[in-house]
Amino acid sequence: MNVRRPAFPGARSRTLTITGRDGAVYYGRDTEPATAGWRVVLKSDSLSDRRQAIRGITKWLVTKNAGILKFDDELDKQYYAVLISPIDPDEAALLGFLDIEMFIPDGCAYAVDTKTEQATGELIFQNDGQECPFILEAALGSDVEELIIELTENEYIEIDESFSAGDTVEIDTSKRTVKRNDTDKRGKVTFDSQFFKLPAGGGQITADPSDTELELTWRERYF
Repeated sequence: MNVRRPAFPGARSRTLTITGRDGAVYYGRDTEPATAGWRVVLKSDSLSDRRQAIRGITKWLVTKNAGILKFDDELDKQYYAVLISPIDPDEAALLGFLDIEMFIPDGCAYAVDTKTEQATGELIFQNDGQECPFILEAALGSDVEELIIELTENEYIEIDESFSAGDTVEIDTSKRTVKRNDTDKRGKVTFDSQFFKLPAGGGQITADPSDTELELTWRERYF
């Protein structure tokens, strides 16, 4: 079976054009969506058996949301994809094959297993894939007026609210959500905050206050 899948689906540049300045200011890129496809050969000589096989394939592939797609030559990686090609059981039964086309919204593959790191105040992580979203759980160790989670000087998430010792905060940068003790606190995230991604290679996340216990969970992402 010949499988077509993306290595790099392309990207859209984030730029700003300024009057009086040559070119544009580059602010990074956003990965385009991708597709993957393959042909399924129906080996049965019976048209009715082929139709039944196609019905089974359709039931397996048609999902409401993007589901896990894995290939047997890369069992440590998975895509999140949804079927977009039409399926005509009569036509496919007559032809003896079925062409499948899957849509991959973010164009990337992900590691099957997640990684987790824990630390207090400063957390060092190693990311062997491309930049990727993450979930961070923070347990406050003292009463404070705000919580700041920082990757770099310009990449941080600031939650402008008073916290008590023992409060827990969950930040999900993929869904862009912030919860305090399971209560939505997105409205308390400051305007200049960013739901940043973990950079390729690794780095360090720091918390203010420094007695905050951190647990970082992420799934490495690959082109």
